[in-house]
Amino acid sequence: MRQSLARTSEPPVKGGLFPGLPFRAVYEFHRPFMTSGLSSSRTFLLPPHKMLSLMTKIMNAIRNSKMPSSAIVGNFVLFQVLWFAAILGAAGGVLWPVMLVLAALVGWALVHERNPRQEVRMLLAGLVIGAAAELVWLNTGLISYQLAWSAHFAPLWILALWGGFAVSLNYSMGWLRGRPLIGAAFGGFGSVGSVIAGVRFGAAEAPEGMLLLAVCYGVIWSLIVPILAWWAQRGQVAQGPGKNVKPGKNVKEGAGKDAGSNGHGPRSIA
Repeated sequence: MRQSLARTSEPPVKGGLFPGLPFRAVYEFHRPFMTSGLSSSRTFLLPPHKMLSLMTKIMNAIRNSKMPSSAIVGNFVLFQVLWFAAILGAAGGVLWPVMLVLAALVGWALVHERNPRQEVRMLLAGLVIGAAAELVWLNTGLISYQLAWSAHFAPLWILALWGGFAVSLNYSMGWLRGRPLIGAAFGGFGSVGSVIAGVRFGAAEAPEGMLLLAVCYGVIWSLIVPILAWWAQRGQVAQGPGKNVKPGKNVKEGAGKDAGSNGHGPRSIA
């Protein structure tokens, strides 16, 4: 009876939107959560009061931001789509979806950004820092990627993720700016979860084992995220107030109010 149930629970290996995607790897990634129940997956979550505190800080940071909410929400959605397009595309041997989504993410940012140079500088920073970090993992044999054009350099879909994440620090990830400790924790734990998911989905392999790769990933990402967040904050401070703020109009209105309390303009001394 148990053997028959085990056989019927096996998912098909082929099929779907991405014919080359190893669906058995996807099933193995989700099986611990499906078979062990919610109680065992609680170890992956923060305690409820800490999760609530973190979400409150994030919402306050977004609320205090001068960026329109549409820009933040749109960036958040596009970055999630970018991640899945990169991972599933690499596992299935398809490159164009991630490049298309990256173009959409950068285009969305340029529409809402008053100074395109800020988006370009963040995109370039993500590409440069990401390429340098990938040299460490690739040349030490800790990881190997699908759709790789070289065994020593990062593939294009990985660089697209780096660039998209860096640009997102001006939008949905903007709450990390000015919070280096939270940024380090976010980079350390978030990167480990991301690379484990990438390996389980078949987009990458860990020749030296997942533990060593996860430790190296977490340490380096915990340093990179605060650096990129600081770079994004520095660019925002250098630009001054947002494009939605009209200082000229505010100055004129303030001058009118200060000139006369009755609203009829300045009174003549004579």
